[in-house]
Amino acid sequence: MGQALAGLAPNWYGSMLLNWPIFEGGLTKAQVRTAEAGLESVSAQKALEALQVRLDVDSARLAVRAAKATIRAADEAAASSSQQLRLAEQRYATGIGSIIELNDAQVTHTSAAAQVVQARYVLASARAQLLAALGRT
Repeated sequence: MGQALAGLAPNWYGSMLLNWPIFEGGLTKAQVRTAEAGLESVSAQKALEALQVRLDVDSARLAVRAAKATIRAADEAAASSSQQLRLAEQRYATGIGSIIELNDAQVTHTSAAAQVVQARYVLASARAQLLAALGRT
């Protein structure tokens, strides 16, 4: 048996398998582009939120300014109506004015006082909106 094996030469076999998926190279690039687009989307959303906050703050500040101007105008109207009421009362007391004139002056004075209250309410609401826009409570 030794001679039968002596004439045999050892055989070596080797193989190599190379697997290169042709279409997956594009998949990787697409995944990278998708991730980059996701980052851009997040950045755009962040910028949009910042702009919205700025808009809310600026709008609230303008509302406060407008409400203050309205209060000044309402206070002036109330002072004027108070003076008109006083004059109407004096005219009625002396017999120069009529009851209709006095009633009109009273209605105007009451309306002006209500406008002052409304203007102060609007100012308080505008200030609350400004505080909310600034993130304060």
